[in-house]
Amino acid sequence: MGGFVDFTYNGKRLEGEDTPHTKQAWAFNGVANLSEKPLFQAKSGETIVIETVNQTGWVHAMHIHGHHFRIISRGDSLVDEGKPWRDTFLVGPEQTTKIAFVADNPGKRLYHCHMLEHAAAGMTTWFEVI
Repeated sequence: MGGFVDFTYNGKRLEGEDTPHTKQAWAFNGVANLSEKPLFQAKSGETIVIETVNQTGWVHAMHIHGHHFRIISRGDSLVDEGKPWRDTFLVGPEQTTKIAFVADNPGKRLYHCHMLEHAAAGMTTWFEVI
């Protein structure tokens, strides 16, 4: 938010009144809700680092399915939050957070905002462990 973001939904670029009609207001890398292609593919056993950049004025509770991770940085600082393994983290407005995990659970996995209104409005993507 804070300005119109160019994104697609179901393969179509949203314009003008498309946003209220589709109820899609959030996106990952320019794609609202589930795309046909995964955000990324990982080989089983591979270490994955996801950098989440929140370019909005809202806090988001980011949740990953099928894996537990560690937060390795927030902004420009390293993080040790005392709870080493998580499946959800908060990313503040205009904040960048990096997480790391071992992709050891094969299959298609969701990565989404755990604020369900945000997830339903486009802040849902997926990745695949092969």
